[in-house]
Amino acid sequence: MTTLQIDDKANLIAIGNFSLLSDVEAVKQDIKTLLKLFKSEYPFDVRMGIDWYNLASQNNRQNIEIAITQRVLEDSRIRAIQSINVDFRGGVMNVNLEVRLKDGSVLNV
Repeated sequence: MTTLQIDDKANLIAIGNFSLLSDVEAVKQDIKTLLKLFKSEYPFDVRMGIDWYNLASQNNRQNIEIAITQRVLEDSRIRAIQSINVDFRGGVMNVNLEVRLKDGSVLNV
């Protein structure tokens, strides 16, 4: 699968032509994009995304991990999440995933 490449601020990268990602790099970027989408942010389907505000108010790491797992598994290329680590430092949440794709390869995201 191929996807349009974006920078760390979700801007399309285009120098003359749009920059594309494929294979593993496309999957990594797509997973990050899935996790950054807040529920109700996508105007064409406000049910999409993670209800981050609600999860933050609950302050429950297990609920956050469940929401992340469910969201990532919506991608048809993903077979399983082998490990998930949610870490909070300095008011910032960091997520590290080890994901197994349906083709058998393993990604660190």
